[in-house]
Amino acid sequence: INDFEMAFQSVNVALQLSKQLNDKKRELRIMNTIANIYDSKGDREKAIEIYKNLVSKAKIGDDTKSNISVWYYNLANTLMKVGKFNESKDYISKGMQIISEEPNEKMHAYYYLAKAQINTEEKDFKNALQNIQIAEEHFTKNSILVRIADCHYFRTKVFLAKEDFNKAEVFIKKSIDIYKQN
Repeated sequence: INDFEMAFQSVNVALQLSKQLNDKKRELRIMNTIANIYDSKGDREKAIEIYKNLVSKAKIGDDTKSNISVWYYNLANTLMKVGKFNESKDYISKGMQIISEEPNEKMHAYYYLAKAQINTEEKDFKNALQNIQIAEEHFTKNSILVRIADCHYFRTKVFLAKEDFNKAEVFIKKSIDIYKQN
């Protein structure tokens, strides 16, 4: 039995128990974990199916806005991995609406990075760089250095797509310097 099979067995036991106890909050969180496992395993379509089921069942009040926005983010991110950028944008918008009134700086930043990825795919480099800047500001407020390094890495990807290799080199070096510190 491999690690994925053991993980599935464990979460499926937990899922069945939460259903027996009629614990909707825990059931939804376990569904997210199951989708994460499928995504990690590379079965993106199965992960997307579960994430979609999850967000269709999610209701504010049954869980926190922060958790629900994470589920939308996970779905959007997985959709990007399979090249479904337009659909991903819809879920990013919905997730950002949910989180808009929450003081979760980190989640806001992740959404802006997701938007930047899509902007880069669409060759909208100006908005990509603006979204990366906004994400970096959110991460800076929380002193999350590794994520600031991620922002530099995303800038590198934008400048590579623009074929501005000098700027790409500057930002990859900044990213590496931060990673070395951690």
